[in-house]
Amino acid sequence: MNRIEGHIKGIKNMMTRKTYCDDILHQISAAQTALDFVSHVLLESYINTCVIVNG
Repeated sequence: MNRIEGHIKGIKNMMTRKTYCDDILHQISAAQTALDFVSHVLLESYINTCVIVNG
């Protein structure tokens, strides 16, 4: 979550500084990748603790 927060703050700072669009898009992609990772971990945990136990 700290990594995601860092990416988002970085994007905000880059936009404030009017950084080159390609660099901002790269940072957005990194944030999306980090969010995807967290969602997979959360889904796996949900499946293992809620679906299997209650199923």
